[in-house]
Amino acid sequence: MNALINGSGYYKVNFATAILDGIVMRIGLSLLFGLELGMKHYGFWLGDALAGFTPFFIGIVFYYSGKWKKSSV
Repeated sequence: MNALINGSGYYKVNFATAILDGIVMRIGLSLLFGLELGMKHYGFWLGDALAGFTPFFIGIVFYYSGKWKKSSV
């Protein structure tokens, strides 16, 4: 799904998705599960694994919005 965003020329959406996935969700979910919920190292692993779904969900919304049909260039 991230390739659809990138290929249609919406680089700002692609950049925001990468920041959200790579920093916000990955660190945030890891801290939430690992420290706040007391899952320790299992929580850090789970947070890292679940953050990988972020670009998929953003890509689904982007696809169904129909913005990819018009190039941003």
